[in-house]
Amino acid sequence: MSRHWAVAILILSAVACATNSHVDPAADFDQADQSMSRLDTWHDLSTWQKRFGRHDHGYIAEGISDFVVQKLAKDWGSLPELADQLERNPMLLPLVIRHIDATTSWDDLKQIVAFASANHNARFQVLCEQIGTEATAALRDAQAQ
Repeated sequence: MSRHWAVAILILSAVACATNSHVDPAADFDQADQSMSRLDTWHDLSTWQKRFGRHDHGYIAEGISDFVVQKLAKDWGSLPELADQLERNPMLLPLVIRHIDATTSWDDLKQIVAFASANHNARFQVLCEQIGTEATAALRDAQAQ
């Protein structure tokens, strides 16, 4: 009989530990915010999405949009790295496309459209078309506001 009690106590202890090992939502949000503010590469964004994607709303979403649009406008040469990250993490594409939006710099959006339409690399053709289309739509949305 005492052996059954020992097993029961072990099971209840394990359940109690598992229940108490939850993530503090406020601390997790703060980490997402801090991590977003340190984004530098497409790999960083992919890592952020996997770890903190659930926090992609509000001012953090605006920060992600700023990163995506500025990265594309000011570092178009990083497109091969973006393509590599998309091969490793296909869920990154919807994030990137969604964050090319009218909340960002008009000049950066125009630069992205110019880069995307000037692309002559077949490897990036579809990606450039998607990026260019979204940047064009964001410019239209910005004009309508």
